Amino acid sequence: MAMHHLGAQIDIHGGGRDLQFSHHESERAQSESLTGKAPFARAWVHTGMVRYEGRKMSKSLGNLVKVSETLQRAPAAAVRLYLVSRRYGRDWDFSWDGLARTSRLVERLRALVAQDKSEDAPAGSKVLAEFNAALADDLDTPRALRALRAALRQRDAAAARRMLGILVGTASLT
Repeated sequence: MAMHHLGAQIDIHGGGRDLQFSHHESERAQSESLTGKAPFARAWVHTGMVRYEGRKMSKSLGNLVKVSETLQRAPAAAVRLYLVSRRYGRDWDFSWDGLARTSRLVERLRALVAQDKSEDAPAGSKVLAEFNAALADDLDTPRALRALRAALRQRDAAAARRMLGILVGTASLT
């Protein structure tokens, strides 16, 4: 499927940590054997498992928390920030309390950026430099989120706006 839609080599291939062996190893070996091109994927990103109420979240267990449910309780920006608040490769526990805390953070950030209409963060902003360094360090989003919180504490609206653009994309802060 990947070769059909993306070609013989791809930049990033991802999936759950539980697929790393043997599924992804088999896919890599088969693809490289078939095409003669290596590597099949330049980077592999394997996510950790999400637990809910002490058990692995899964369709078969019937304990999925759907995005539509989270959006009934929190703005999209809060959902996105909550999801990036953990290292992508580590297992973690979903909690409604954690989402609520992130919603309160988003409300404070919304108020900060609403009061400041400047577009660009200063190039020498220490908090923005820390944010960029965090993302360059194997996509360390928890560390990047700490930099965002520092921008909030320092009332650096321009830096916060830039960081939010990267972490939550086009999700509305409202």
